[in-house]
Amino acid sequence: MGAWGTGILSDDTVRDVYSDYLDLFNRGNAPAVIRQKLLERYKESLEDSDDGPLIWVGIAKAQWDCAQLEPKCFQKFAKSFWVVLVWIVGLNRESAYCSVERSH
Repeated sequence: MGAWGTGILSDDTVRDVYSDYLDLFNRGNAPAVIRQKLLERYKESLEDSDDGPLIWVGIAKAQWDCAQLEPKCFQKFAKSFWVVLVWIVGLNRESAYCSVERSH
């Protein structure tokens, strides 16, 4: 998997999760049900330090676009946001993480 741009959906993992979410949403599933199905589907990726946060980005983006953003998903996205910053800004992951940690 990989990224081809700086847009939030310009990553294969985020795009896959986002597309899967919309497919399930369009079939009439509730946001919490969709989230649980996707967490199960992407269980292995969630444990990966690189891909795990991107799963939450995909879910949060889809929920936002569907006007159904759950507080739990927003919180997970916010905790994962440093990964997105690293991706967009091109910083070294550890230096970005340390900067976030020091600011709290």
